[in-house]
Amino acid sequence: MKQRVRAFWQGLEQREQRILSAGAVITAALLLWGGVWLPLSDRAESLRTDVAEARAEKVWMAQSAERIRQAGGGPSEAAPADQGSLLGRVDRSANSFSLAERVDRIQPDGDARVRVWLERADFDQMLRWLDSLSENGVQVHALSVDPLDTPGRINARLTLEAGS
Repeated sequence: MKQRVRAFWQGLEQREQRILSAGAVITAALLLWGGVWLPLSDRAESLRTDVAEARAEKVWMAQSAERIRQAGGGPSEAAPADQGSLLGRVDRSANSFSLAERVDRIQPDGDARVRVWLERADFDQMLRWLDSLSENGVQVHALSVDPLDTPGRINARLTLEAGS
């Protein structure tokens, strides 16, 4: 095989040998660029973007944690204890904390629980609202929070239950 290739190569004119050599170099360069450099470059850019997003989220979380610490030491904005059903108490307290427009859905879950969906709500305001509910005998049974692109804004799903 090696001898046939060598015989083929020697049978070519010098001009043809230069053209084939140049073509081989160009082909190798294109394969390296398309098969190695381009995927690595794309992946590096993707990682840079991921790191920037993670840093921004870390800053947002640190700021939120500081606001939570500060809010915990100050006076409570608790609403007076509402009488009536848990659903009514939760709904009225959301109104008093200006969260009513952020409540996407609220529905009973049995006699002692209520499910609440908040959309684009202010995180700090939600925490103050939950603190007020806690002071009035309503406890958080389950909570899921998704941060949004806007700092301090979240989507949340909560299950609240009447304390005993």
